[in-house]
Amino acid sequence: MTIKKFSVQDALRFGWDTLTSNFLFFLGILIVVALIGLLPNFFGILMEETVFLGTIGVIASIVLSVIVYLGLIKISLMFCDNTKGKFADLFSTFPLFFKYISGLILYRLIVMVGFFVICHSWNYMVDKIQIF
Repeated sequence: MTIKKFSVQDALRFGWDTLTSNFLFFLGILIVVALIGLLPNFFGILMEETVFLGTIGVIASIVLSVIVYLGLIKISLMFCDNTKGKFADLFSTFPLFFKYISGLILYRLIVMVGFFVICHSWNYMVDKIQIF
């Protein structure tokens, strides 16, 4: 069994080489992600005039942001596998949206339950055992 060692220098070299060889692709993705990041500001202005349309716009921009960020992860992993990513891959993760949201909700519920268990056991230790 051989032990693989992680080299930070090799990782940075791979990232730099990938960026420089696909600079225009990454620049285009950066511009699209920046514009999508500005959407909530636009809908905030719209919300001052029409609350309903502004609320729908904010929800749509949140959904679009999640899909785009999942697409960024997919594109990054494609480049790690030496597969050239396409611009369409940025929006191709829509089928994973509901799985991602359900996983996120489940994760937050688990953390919240753990937090309440720790708080309850802390109160028990302070009151019953008089640890402090």
